[in-house]
Amino acid sequence: MHRLKEITKNLSGIKRILERKYRKKSDRLIMIKQELQDIFKVNRTLASTVDLKKISSLITRLTCELMHTDTCILRLLDEDKKTLLVNSSYCISEVFIKKSIIKVGEGVSGIVAKTRRPLAVYDIDKDPRVKYKELIKKEGLSSVLAVPVIFQDKILGVISTGSKKARHFLEEEIEVLSIFASQVTIAIQESRHYDDIHINYFNTIHALVLAIEARDPYTLGGLLMPH
Repeated sequence: MHRLKEITKNLSGIKRILERKYRKKSDRLIMIKQELQDIFKVNRTLASTVDLKKISSLITRLTCELMHTDTCILRLLDEDKKTLLVNSSYCISEVFIKKSIIKVGEGVSGIVAKTRRPLAVYDIDKDPRVKYKELIKKEGLSSVLAVPVIFQDKILGVISTGSKKARHFLEEEIEVLSIFASQVTIAIQESRHYDDIHINYFNTIHALVLAIEARDPYTLGGLLMPH
């Protein structure tokens, strides 16, 4: 009888463990489903425009919605590939944008640009890798997560998002933002490609106009002047 009670007790314990595992898996599946829905929504929104300024603005706003954070900055590398310039921001002051110049290898975003790996900081005030701490304090931020924006093995920039509440960013959250960043690169490259086509088109038209004028001196300057 005692043996039977012991077995029953053990089985009850196993049952509780299995129930907890099932709940965790169930919650995880729900979380993954929600993340996929969010990313799908983001992709659909980004695909709705080819204007780089609009895309950049969408990127920073949607990052905060996706990650449930308070601020976001999209920085892109300059032509020399040495400095990260602010391309777009969300809920960040102009003072911070103007004064927070980030070089590759310096600060959280600079380190991410150099290593090409995500970086999460729980306590901005105590982490030595963080630059411009006084400026960040004025923004009221406590934690930050930054991920690289990479296209065809080339670093384009960094997305950094901040939280006013101290926050340990989970591995799953970092993965979600990294996936989002990979979609962002496609949107940025497509918009740049569109701009290049647009510029080439007008350059071609301009060249044709000049060629026509060269053949007909009576129209010189007339085709290029507004009527």
